[in-house]
Amino acid sequence: MLHLYDSKSAHIQPLSPVTPGKVGIYLCGATVQGSPHVGHLRAAVSFDTLIRWLRRSGYEVTYVRNVTDIDDKILNKSAEAGWDWWAWAYRFEREFTQAYETLGVQAPTYEPRATGHIPDQIDLVQRLIDAGHAYSDGRGNVYFDVHSQPDYGSLTRQRLADMRTTEDDAQIDEAVEAGKRDPRDFALWKATKPGEPATASWDSPWGRGRPGWHLECSAMSRRYLGDEFDIHGGGIDLRFPHHENEQAQSHGAGWEF
Repeated sequence: MLHLYDSKSAHIQPLSPVTPGKVGIYLCGATVQGSPHVGHLRAAVSFDTLIRWLRRSGYEVTYVRNVTDIDDKILNKSAEAGWDWWAWAYRFEREFTQAYETLGVQAPTYEPRATGHIPDQIDLVQRLIDAGHAYSDGRGNVYFDVHSQPDYGSLTRQRLADMRTTEDDAQIDEAVEAGKRDPRDFALWKATKPGEPATASWDSPWGRGRPGWHLECSAMSRRYLGDEFDIHGGGIDLRFPHHENEQAQSHGAGWEF
């Protein structure tokens, strides 16, 4: 029997799939803002090794690795370089693909892009609002209320009282922070800002905007793997705030994580 280290419990434990004989894996893939580096590829190779072992052991593996192709960093860097944001993202998505292929990393079962799942993300935001876990500031931004989720902080074993913010530093700006009831709430949907390209926003019930960084992974993992799946992974630097916020969104929606 295969035993794996579970970072949530901080223990090594046996793999016990939700569905016997099948394993569902979601790996947080690249934010395609620039060229891949060794840290990105280490995660890809580590999970490739695991997936090969599982398949060799007779498991049917569904492996999902997303591409974050809309993000503050992508918008900023493409604007500085004078590129369309979508062309900038695709350029580096191709670089990542070439790097994976050079290393012999197997292709995922599905490789969804954030921009291809905007309706799923809008539906999730509405679900969280309806469940009392999220609120709109009336100016096009929607936030997750961390106080509404009793287990917030449990993934990384932190107390909410000890946190300054639950946003990645690169995601913090005055326009988004202004509407928060608590600075530790995090953005689910961001209103479009003056000067941003019109193509980088979508219509929503709260106004024209785009998803927050964390939202896509909860929406896409559920789309391809269902309400509950076996392994969620990514670089260790993503555990907080990204994976912690993913767990909060998924639990708030009534899904396992």
